[in-house]
Amino acid sequence: MTALVCIALVLVGLAVGASAQLRRYPGGRRAAFGAELREERRQLASARRRLGEVKRSLRRERSAAEGRIRATETGHRARVRDAEHALGLLRRPPGRGELLRRVGQLGVYQHVVVHGSVELPLDGLRARAEPRARLLLLPARGASRRVSFPDDAEVDQAVVRSLVSLIELAAATERLFAGRRAEEIAEAESTVAAVRADRGEVEASRKALAAVLAAQEADPRVPPALGALERARKNWFTATGAWPPP
Repeated sequence: MTALVCIALVLVGLAVGASAQLRRYPGGRRAAFGAELREERRQLASARRRLGEVKRSLRRERSAAEGRIRATETGHRARVRDAEHALGLLRRPPGRGELLRRVGQLGVYQHVVVHGSVELPLDGLRARAEPRARLLLLPARGASRRVSFPDDAEVDQAVVRSLVSLIELAAATERLFAGRRAEEIAEAESTVAAVRADRGEVEASRKALAAVLAAQEADPRVPPALGALERARKNWFTATGAWPPP
């Protein structure tokens, strides 16, 4: 950067500063810069500074109270989101679960029995052994399904009876699982409703803001600061014939 550029920047800065001084202390250059009104300028600057400090203090109080509202609202939304997420996980279908046994095209899983491409929910499913090593599946809803096994599967009546026992045990376990799951879903739904309704912290923070605003309306610092500034402005007007900005 050359010396001329530096000088130009300094001159621009001085011009901007002088223009601001003339706006804040109107009445001409002697009023804004001269020694005659030095005391009036000091009083006006002091009154402006004092009122500015009071206003900044009030803004900080309001900002803090508004920040508490935002924080409590954010916390409430997060709690609702967490409760809804937990409910969504419980409502999600459990899928097939662990494979307990497979014989030919028949697969007995933790939550379903699969035969070929057909899935039968275990909840409410009954099974019965039939002659010639066949298995009859009786779902709680829908048509029954007869399962035959290929000759090379080496399935006899004993294997079919063991499948019946396994399916009945898995169906009983699934009934317990479904009952617990229904209870957990109902409990989670109640939790979501309770969390949504629990806006106590939010309402408390809103009341706190209202209290802050009410207190600021009667803040004892404001009238003296405003009065001092108005007196300083009047003194300036009396001395210069020009009203300075607040």
